[in-house]
Amino acid sequence: KCSDDESVCPTEKNKKDIQQLGLWAEGVAGEFNLDVLGFYFETLDSATAPVVSDSSLLPLWTFDGENDHDIKLTNDPVMGGVSDSSYNVTGNAVDWTGSCKVVPSLSAPGFCNLESKKNFDKFPDATGSTHLTLLVKSDTPDYQGFKVSFAANTLNPQFKSFKADFFINDDTPVDEETGYFKVSVPFTSFSNNWSSYTGEPIVKCSDDESVCPTEKDKAKIQQLGLWAEGVEGDFNLSFLGFYAETIAAA
Repeated sequence: KCSDDESVCPTEKNKKDIQQLGLWAEGVAGEFNLDVLGFYFETLDSATAPVVSDSSLLPLWTFDGENDHDIKLTNDPVMGGVSDSSYNVTGNAVDWTGSCKVVPSLSAPGFCNLESKKNFDKFPDATGSTHLTLLVKSDTPDYQGFKVSFAANTLNPQFKSFKADFFINDDTPVDEETGYFKVSVPFTSFSNNWSSYTGEPIVKCSDDESVCPTEKDKAKIQQLGLWAEGVEGDFNLSFLGFYAETIAAA
């Protein structure tokens, strides 16, 4: 093995002068199949964000025609609200850009919200999953007001949805297939008891399981949304969709 004897390892000269590439099915009886897109070079820096595969993701809402839903945009509906945002759908991605501003009458930042249009829509069953995952890019990764929400088993999806903060930083892994950041939010981070002024939880799931999403809730998701809320500033998100994911405990 290369790990045992460096004389059998490929050298930089070998990498430079590759003359043939191949795949083998060898030494083990059995049928096989591979779909191959190509052979590639890659340099992985241990200091960069980890790279992961999205093969375990269950699409809930995507924009490639497979799990399509209409979009509803809400910008500071309270009187005097001045936050503003807009979105464009390009290919299979949504680009959402705006500015969360202070509401003069409240002297506090308002919100912008992009979500599925119907209050009582149907999405794939996410029973058994551990995380709600987003594939996103952002020109404003330092913005600290991003939130994700889902409503389930409620007649009041606007104020009784489950909501959680999410952040994009140097530790956020990158999806190897799409090149988008893979933001995985544990379902245990969501609460349906949150402040209508800030979006932050009044009661956390970690403190009271009655505000946590249940398996029944994961099975009956009726609305999904993104928020820029409670933090003043410009923001941008480009995203491919919402996914359910099961991540084994470390």
